[in-house]
Amino acid sequence: MNKKFLPVAVIIFIAVSTVVGPISVVINHSSAKTVDEVQKVIIDSNIEVSSVLQKQEVLIVTTSNTPAEDPIYIPEWTDLNNSETRTIDLLVVSQEESRLEREPDTIETWGCITTVPSAGLGLNSFYKKVCVVKGIPIISAAAVPDAAFIQVTAIIKGMLAARPDILDQLVIHNIKVAILGTSDTTTDLPEYSFLKNDSQTDWDARARGLGATIAVPLASGAEENLLCLVTDPYKGESIFLHEFAHSIMGLGIAFLDPSFTIRLETAYNSAIQKGLWKDTYAATNQEEYWAEGVQGFFDANLSASPADGIHNFVDTREELENYDPMLYSLIEETFSTEWRWKCDL
Repeated sequence: MNKKFLPVAVIIFIAVSTVVGPISVVINHSSAKTVDEVQKVIIDSNIEVSSVLQKQEVLIVTTSNTPAEDPIYIPEWTDLNNSETRTIDLLVVSQEESRLEREPDTIETWGCITTVPSAGLGLNSFYKKVCVVKGIPIISAAAVPDAAFIQVTAIIKGMLAARPDILDQLVIHNIKVAILGTSDTTTDLPEYSFLKNDSQTDWDARARGLGATIAVPLASGAEENLLCLVTDPYKGESIFLHEFAHSIMGLGIAFLDPSFTIRLETAYNSAIQKGLWKDTYAATNQEEYWAEGVQGFFDANLSASPADGIHNFVDTREELENYDPMLYSLIEETFSTEWRWKCDL
């Protein structure tokens, strides 16, 4: 389920948590033709607008007032130019905590960090920061920096850029993504606290990220790995991307194409019979074969020559295609994107 932690896995609706006074709203208005159109939507939602600032494809709207108890959201609206119904992605941040001066990413507007909503997401009080990306809440304790949220968002959007159907399945199965701060342990996350009772495995020592499952629909990654900090024992590879690959399989592909797991098993058995992936983590089972392959496809793995029990020399898309074309074909079929992982956005 999880990656090599042995020595040898709509409408965006944000309620403001009792915020009184001016706030700022970030709106992805790539489908909007004029500022006035979006401003009208906000006014129709009973929010008084005091200023609108346009930055690339983002509108930063500062409001004059907002009810302390009521949620703020932008409903579906109709583009006046082509009569096509669109949904505007919306995130809200209190003015005093605003980080809106940061320019948007190249990966499309990702929104902003907001205080945890008082209703709507049903989060444990452990979580103090949240960013909703395409319907997937990314959550963390207070100390996790914004940069980690940006990296998680880049990975989610990069991997699923061509597969909105998989994204929809993840949302249907209520997936969330938690970021472990450098001082957090795996079982600090409320959803994983039951792992403290596992007498066979010390999950706090073993894991800095886990994949989402139907039983526990929470994927996770660690701040130090996401940001490639010098303190990261897995620096140079993306553990979260590996765990999200598990999540995509278990909560997405398995429901969209039940035959896929059979084809994956066939590819895995063929690879093992040919002696491929000897002395690597990918040889463990077909689940790790998949997740390790996905890492290679997105240039997000480390290499070792000779194989060291975890890695071999395959750590790029081109090397994967040449080394294991059956696995490459399955992964390329799934993602069909040119996006590649990198630490520095």
